Amino acid sequence: MHSKAANLVLFFFVLFYSLITFSRNTVWQTDFTLWTDVVEKSPLKARAYNEIGNFYKKMDKLDRAEKFYLAALSLLPNYADAIINLGTIYHKKGMFDAAIDAYKRAIDIRPVIYEAYINLGLVYTDVGRLDDAIEEFSTAIRLQPRNPQAHINLGAIYYGMGRLEEAEVEFLKALEGDPHNLTALTNLGNTYHRMGKIEEALSAYKKVLSINPRHQMARMSLGLVYMDEGRTKDAIEEFEKLLEYNTNNPSIHNNLGIAYAQIGRLDRAEEEFLSALSIKPGYTSARYNLAQVYIKQGRLDEAKRELEKLLSMDPSNKDAIEELERIKHSP
Repeated sequence: MHSKAANLVLFFFVLFYSLITFSRNTVWQTDFTLWTDVVEKSPLKARAYNEIGNFYKKMDKLDRAEKFYLAALSLLPNYADAIINLGTIYHKKGMFDAAIDAYKRAIDIRPVIYEAYINLGLVYTDVGRLDDAIEEFSTAIRLQPRNPQAHINLGAIYYGMGRLEEAEVEFLKALEGDPHNLTALTNLGNTYHRMGKIEEALSAYKKVLSINPRHQMARMSLGLVYMDEGRTKDAIEEFEKLLEYNTNNPSIHNNLGIAYAQIGRLDRAEEEFLSALSIKPGYTSARYNLAQVYIKQGRLDEAKRELEKLLSMDPSNKDAIEELERIKHSP
C-alpha cells in the first residue's frame, strides 16, 4: 500500500490585475458596460481598453482580452499596466518567452512596479529557472517587505528545493504582514511536516481550519499527518469531513481507502478506491491500491485484472510489475 496518499501541494499565487470599480454619478449595471461606454464616447482612452481586457481575462477569454490590451498599447505604448496584463495572457497561453519580455518591458518603464516582479518570478518558476525566480521575488520583497505574496512564492520555491529552514522563514515573514493568510499557514504546516515538527504542523493546519473549516488542502494535510503518525481513526475523520463538501475529489477517496485498509476495513477500502476510479479512471495509485485489497482478500484474478489495466496506462510502474509477477507465480 502506498505510504503517501497524496502529495502536499504548495500554493503559488498568481497576482493578476482585477477590474477596478469606482463611484460614478450614474448607476452602471457592470464594470464591463461602464468601460464599453467609455470606449464608445472616448475611443482614444487607453485605460478603457485595458479594463475591458481585464473583463475578458476574468472570463478566461484570453484572445479577446489580448486584443483589447494590444488596442490600449496602440494608443499608449508605455502603458505599464496593460503590458503586465498582456504578459499574464501570454503566461496563461504558455507563451513564456513573450510573457518574460512583457514583464521586463514593464519593469524598464516603471522599475518599482511590484506586480511585474511577482509575475516574472512565476514565469521563471514555471520554466524551471528557479534562481531567476528567487531573484525576482527577492526584488519584490525589497519593494514591499510586508506584502505576503513574494514571501509565499519565495518560500514555495525553497520548499520545492528542500531548503526547508529558508522556506519556514519566508512563510513566517508572510504571516507577519498577514497573520491570517491561509496559504502561508498551510504551506508553513507542510514545511513543518517535512521537517518532522509534527506538533507545529498540526497547530498550523488547525489554525487554518479554525478560520475556514472548508479549507481543503489544510484538512487533507492534517489527515495525512495523522496517517503518518499512526492516528488512522483521526485521519479517517478528517477525510470523511472533506467528503461532506467535496465528493468528486479522487484523492480524498484514495486517502480514505488507504486509511480504511490500514485498520483492516477492506470492504470500505474497496468502496473508496472504486469511487476514486469512477471519478478518475486513469488514477494509477488508486488502481494499485484496489489490487492490493483484492490480494489481501484472496481475489487474485481481480487483482491481476487491475494490475494489467494499470500497466496498460503506465507500463513502467515497477510496483505493479513486481506484484503481477508474484500473482503469476503464486500457487
